[in-house]
Amino acid sequence: IRPLATFIANTCLNEHGHLFVLSLLDAVDDTKFLTKHVIKEINESYAELVESQYGRRVMVYLLLGGNKRFFHQDLLSLFRNSRLNPFTKKSDEARQSELLSSTAVPFLKFAAENLKVLTQDNTNILLLKEILCECIPSKVPSLDREELLALRATVLSRLCSDYVNKSYTPPAHPSIPNKGIPNAKEERK
Repeated sequence: IRPLATFIANTCLNEHGHLFVLSLLDAVDDTKFLTKHVIKEINESYAELVESQYGRRVMVYLLLGGNKRFFHQDLLSLFRNSRLNPFTKKSDEARQSELLSSTAVPFLKFAAENLKVLTQDNTNILLLKEILCECIPSKVPSLDREELLALRATVLSRLCSDYVNKSYTPPAHPSIPNKGIPNAKEERK
């Protein structure tokens, strides 16, 4: 794993390489080693990963583990053998909690700095939702509670100020003419 540490970000962008990274995250018990060599590289390259569907899969796996909402059963069956390993010392929940504790703060910082990128399309909005739902103090008790809450508040306040408080009108579907909102007087006539 050490010689591959500098190529992890590029591997995450590859169609088959991201499966290798997902299997590393799923099978290796030593999460401190993973944090030092793999997750550190992933944390530094969120901007590139969010642009690729395979990179987003790695990001979602760091947040949720093998959640059936985001990963097909066939893909999860590839990792089943590592979960049935009799020599593993950690449960899936413990491993996922440790992975999330090493990525929660970088995820929230990335979301605060790149809110426009995360709100451009539906897949990135789902990623933003999972970042805000998973990076909470009750799910990551090992981190500083105030820091997590402050980062979440920063993301939410920027989201509200940029998108909720402005009179934002979404673009109409190309087949529907955009006539705007009719005036009440015109409605009565």
